[in-house]
Amino acid sequence: MLSDFLIPFLIVGLAELGDKTQLTMLALSTRFNEPYKIFAGGMLAFLLVDGLAIAFGSLLSSYISISLIHLSSGLIFLAFGIYTYFSKDEEDTKIKTKSAFISSFAIIFLAELGDKTQVASLLFATQFNPWIVLAAVMLALATLTATAIVLGAKIKKHIKPKTIRYTATMMFILFGLFEMYSYLKII
Repeated sequence: MLSDFLIPFLIVGLAELGDKTQLTMLALSTRFNEPYKIFAGGMLAFLLVDGLAIAFGSLLSSYISISLIHLSSGLIFLAFGIYTYFSKDEEDTKIKTKSAFISSFAIIFLAELGDKTQVASLLFATQFNPWIVLAAVMLALATLTATAIVLGAKIKKHIKPKTIRYTATMMFILFGLFEMYSYLKII
């Protein structure tokens, strides 16, 4: 049960650290002097996008064999690791509205659709308790969002994006290899 929480929390947290959504929160916090509205808008977007992915993943696990889930999860996580390694650092998103809440909701909602952490959340829900996965993912995202808003641009001065990207790459690859191993043990 502890792994149901820790694995999604750590992997989603590391993958989102320095991601475009966190850079967006940094940009929003420098534009608007309303941190609570920025936080609330972003968290609502995360809850909708990742919550739907987790619900779908939970449903999917009822219809697909566990061995196929391990195989596909392993391949997808390996692909995420390779993608993360070769991806370029993303720039801040441009903001064109006057509402901190609407800006953060709309930008995060659109940025998270199909994002690697949304797909990772879906995959975790196929293997772990979906309610615990939701709590872990939301806590990881809330922690990072609050940190981005409070610390603003200071984070970029102390942690190199390249270091974050390499750490997330290794986490995705290790989890992918673990899933492939789990698949091989089942067959």
